[in-house]
Amino acid sequence: MARTTITIKWEPPDHTPLKLNTDGACQGNPGVGGIGGVFRDKSGNWVLGYMKGLPHTTNNLAELTAIMQGLRLEHNLKPLEINTDSTEVIKMINEGHLPYSSIISYCRCLMRELGCPVVKHNYREQNKVADLLAKEGGKQQLSEGMDILAVPPMFVRQVFEADRVRIAFNRNILLRNTYKGAQIRQSNGSNAINSFVSSVDIM
Repeated sequence: MARTTITIKWEPPDHTPLKLNTDGACQGNPGVGGIGGVFRDKSGNWVLGYMKGLPHTTNNLAELTAIMQGLRLEHNLKPLEINTDSTEVIKMINEGHLPYSSIISYCRCLMRELGCPVVKHNYREQNKVADLLAKEGGKQQLSEGMDILAVPPMFVRQVFEADRVRIAFNRNILLRNTYKGAQIRQSNGSNAINSFVSSVDIM
């Protein structure tokens, strides 16, 4: 299988005023975890962030919870594009997954209410701010409430600024599996999932 090197950096939203990056973290799978997310505008400026601890979770549940909490906040921050570094979770939102059917259904419902925002894949290097927020949420174990962040906390400022000025990273990828994004749409009067290929192949 062929390998290639690509240059990646945080990208502003394509067709919407805001982008939401989300991430989930888990120690043990299952185990203690956390979630994080950040809303940014087209210039990369911080709009709002959030993080929360999860006393017992799995990798996929944490990723889904991070998206769900962002969708709940999005009622006041729409329209937007959503990015996650979990291709598996995008597939779950797209195709369903029985063990997580309840939270997937809730995410889909929120997406329909919010005008069907697109959920796209991005690489870990483009998702560092959300990753740091999720890990810090897990450390603090903010399980009784979510911490809403009006400004970037100190522990993410260096990474956030690198994203804002669009510092690029090289990444070697294996051309094998094509990832998909997910979007809820209306079709013939009923709700449906719209799948679409979302650019390059990934490892």
